[in-house]
Amino acid sequence: MNKTKYTSILLLFCTIYIYAQNGFTQTQAYTIKTVVIDAGHGGKDPGAVGKVAKEKDITLALALKTGNYIQKNIPGVKIIYTRSSDVFVELHKRAEIANKNNADVFISIHVNASTNKEAYGTDTWIMGLHKNKANLEVAKLENKVIMVEDNYSTKYQGMSADSTEAIIIHTMMQSANIEHSARLASMVQKEFRERVGRKDRGVHTAPFMVLWKTTMPSILIETGFISNTEEEQFLITEQGQDYMASAIYRAFKDYKTAIETKSNIASKQDQATQSIQNQTTAPKQQEPIKQTNTTPQPSYSEKTHTEPTIVTQSSKSLDTIPAIVSQQSNNTQTKPLYSIQDSTLQLVKTETTTPQPIPKPTVQTVENQPKPVQQTIPPKTSETKQKEGITYSIQIAASKQIIEIKPENFKGFTNVYSIQEDSWNKYYIGTYYTFKEISVPFQQIKAKYPEAFIVARKDGKKITIQQAKSITQ
Repeated sequence: MNKTKYTSILLLFCTIYIYAQNGFTQTQAYTIKTVVIDAGHGGKDPGAVGKVAKEKDITLALALKTGNYIQKNIPGVKIIYTRSSDVFVELHKRAEIANKNNADVFISIHVNASTNKEAYGTDTWIMGLHKNKANLEVAKLENKVIMVEDNYSTKYQGMSADSTEAIIIHTMMQSANIEHSARLASMVQKEFRERVGRKDRGVHTAPFMVLWKTTMPSILIETGFISNTEEEQFLITEQGQDYMASAIYRAFKDYKTAIETKSNIASKQDQATQSIQNQTTAPKQQEPIKQTNTTPQPSYSEKTHTEPTIVTQSSKSLDTIPAIVSQQSNNTQTKPLYSIQDSTLQLVKTETTTPQPIPKPTVQTVENQPKPVQQTIPPKTSETKQKEGITYSIQIAASKQIIEIKPENFKGFTNVYSIQEDSWNKYYIGTYYTFKEISVPFQQIKAKYPEAFIVARKDGKKITIQQAKSITQ
């Protein structure tokens, strides 16, 4: 690509980026009404193939389950599928479906594969520049389906995934949505990591054709490696699919709440500012105007939104969503939200929602021991850790319904207590002040509750096991 052509593209990129930033500063209240869910591959395109399953079948199951959770639990959101059966849909048509329906969010669901059979974990991708060969290879793997489309060169304007010109233009198309796409992507990874116990491989950018022409926040989710026998088995089970679909649903719900809350606050602030400006503006001197019988009609600058027609089903409560409990691996790396790796745009923004304080279970405190006389620093005891506010407990169950706490309801355990979190009743056993103290009872409890896992808190607020250990060491 010659210098003049490159400069022209760069100027066009800057223009679009500035326009995008101005677009996101609008303060009209915004509501997410339509989401398009895209099941990757399909029909004559099987996608990645494992020992017993095909990517196209797993993605379809996950897409339908995710849409079902959203439809049943978030009233007013219209769900549109790019495919709801085993059919082939060209990549460019998937974006067209989203654009023609004025979708607010586009979610494309896929399954990863690698020649390294040990590779495992989840990634979420957004449209952008690749910075290393690995990212480009993932994009090329998903993009190669265009080769089986008729007249693909014309449809994709003669561009290939490894064309520098194509990548820059593709990124410009999504520049207006990159921040919101990144926010949703990070929320998906957080749910996979914290609720389903999957390995978090992070949020990345790469030139995916399926995201190229979408005009709304768009993400592509790699739900695991079909080339890894263990992950393939997890993704083909009903329980595994329920857990993954529930995690995607919860991420979408949190994203919708965050975006709409921020939009409504900004809208009210803008209205208040405008009202003050109107009150402080000095009236202009005008000639007297003769009164007429004509009543002036108000003019509305706000765009009106037509509520989509929703086909409702018999509503079910969130009881239908699995209570996801999984053991959190001690070597799981906790990555910051918005950790968009390999992006030359340097979008590395950490933005988390402050959790609501969780009431601490009543514990019997230990009387303070006198400080030792010797000058050496004493080792930390349970008392020291209690003062630091670190506690460990074992979660054994979660339910929308209240379960009476008695031994027969909890396999004979007597020291069970509950904490309500996000409208869920979560049931815990024990309160400990070091990880070492909780290790033995945890193994005993897992014998009866295989899906039990350890939860760490500081001053009543959940933190990761790694964070708790670093504080108490």
